[in-house]
Amino acid sequence: MNDTAPGQNPYAPPKSPVRDISASADGIAPCRDVEVACVLFWLSYGVGTLPEIINTFRLAGTNYWGSMVVGFLIALTIGFLVTWWITRKLRAGRNWMRWLVTIVNVASVLVILLWWDFFSAGFRVYTQNATTAVLAGSQMLIGAGALILLHTRASREWFDEWARA
Repeated sequence: MNDTAPGQNPYAPPKSPVRDISASADGIAPCRDVEVACVLFWLSYGVGTLPEIINTFRLAGTNYWGSMVVGFLIALTIGFLVTWWITRKLRAGRNWMRWLVTIVNVASVLVILLWWDFFSAGFRVYTQNATTAVLAGSQMLIGAGALILLHTRASREWFDEWARA
């Protein structure tokens, strides 16, 4: 009546070898272009926080400084988590993340160009302070470099290899 061996629980789940999905691609070496792109994303995140740190200290002592610091810390945390998520998925060979980052960046540039009248006031604020303008320009160039690296031949082949794994 009972098909289990003596000493085994008949209600235990069946035992079978379970492989982690990421273990199927253990033999795939990291792609240098993708690794450098991930480092550039982190660098872009760091460069992007510098103007906000400067503004936070510049406005110290004002009536709204405390709420500005709280807002800065919230934005810093969200930016960190998004950058971590992006770089984690890219290093794991997720091609959809490569395309998502590309589409979001291209769409952002197109929106700015299409609604330039709206965004031009924000750009004037950045150009009033030379340090902020240089940091914003640097962040844009670093991000563009990361996107270019994600679409090199080596990167495309690496993401294709992950898709086949």
